[in-house]
Amino acid sequence: MIAQLCGVRLDAMRAGRTHDLAQRARASQWIAANGCAISGIRAFEVPCGARLVHVDVPSLTCLLGVLAAMPALVDATRLPWPWRLALRALGIPVLDRTATDVVAAGIPVIVPVSSRVL
Repeated sequence: MIAQLCGVRLDAMRAGRTHDLAQRARASQWIAANGCAISGIRAFEVPCGARLVHVDVPSLTCLLGVLAAMPALVDATRLPWPWRLALRALGIPVLDRTATDVVAAGIPVIVPVSSRVL
């Protein structure tokens, strides 16, 4: 499993170098889906559309499941630092500008909400 995750990380490095929001969101979905497949995590159904998507994510695996379901960027400022570190280690692109700008560009933004996260 470690070797497979390293392979996902290498592919993520290539995909995450772009500044195009749509490509970053698709890369986020692709990386999370591969991580879920390797780990046996099921993807969640989340309605798509360019908007803020407030999702209860009690665990990192739940967050990966949500990301695997749709191309989106995560507002990582609302995550604990170990989760941000894990997303970075996997190469998952996160929000690097205001959520308003990203939604205006047609990309959904996942806003984690949970008593365990906040």
